[in-house]
Amino acid sequence: MPIADTLHIARWTLRASLRCRFFWVWNIAIWLVVLSLQVFYFFDFDGDGQVVGEFFISTVGLAALVNSIGFQILFTMKQRRGGVWSTLLAASTRPGSILAGLVLALVLLQQCIAMVCAVSFAVAIEYANAPLASGVWLAHSILCLEIVSLCAAHVAVAVVFSETWALLFMLGIYVVGHLSETLYRSTAPGGQVVVDLLYCLIPDLESAGYLGGRDTPIPGSLIANVAIGSLVYTALAVLVASWFLRRAASTRNA
Repeated sequence: MPIADTLHIARWTLRASLRCRFFWVWNIAIWLVVLSLQVFYFFDFDGDGQVVGEFFISTVGLAALVNSIGFQILFTMKQRRGGVWSTLLAASTRPGSILAGLVLALVLLQQCIAMVCAVSFAVAIEYANAPLASGVWLAHSILCLEIVSLCAAHVAVAVVFSETWALLFMLGIYVVGHLSETLYRSTAPGGQVVVDLLYCLIPDLESAGYLGGRDTPIPGSLIANVAIGSLVYTALAVLVASWFLRRAASTRNA
């Protein structure tokens, strides 16, 4: 059954991730940074908590980037290079099940880390009795949805490209994903269509960072829009990567 295969691959990958020292060391470091973010109130000259909110969202986003790249190196690329996928495909496991399992494992890992960071940050801010921009928690919710798109994009890139190019594209996706508003504003009206097409291929990751420092009302419908876009993007990324994986397997067997 495809769903059973997906869950089995996700469960195995999660167990392997939790046994990996890299994830523990890196995320404990991020957790300690989140707990110490109240130090940045020294730079919050307006006293409204916007600077600290922006630092928090940026820290969680950076953690997601490094976790995703580390995951691709330690699991996705390693499995492809070691012939694990060839064995699974030979056992009639569907390419979509393999990739959906990898994406699911990475997304669950990232969401757990993001939630731990959020709870720790809330406790630290409450303990310090410090102000915080009202948009931070909505921004964090949107960031969690954007992380889903980022994970799917990275898994797809790790499947389609060679290792060196995949790593470069992963970094590029993160950087360009945070430039959507800048590119849109600095482009002539005729060129904005190109920007729109670009962000059909690359997930737009700028919303959370922009909202994290705002202290004005933000429409709740924004979460629904981002959620739908994230799910559609993830599904398309898995479908495209599955096609490449199936094609590569057919070429090897020919």
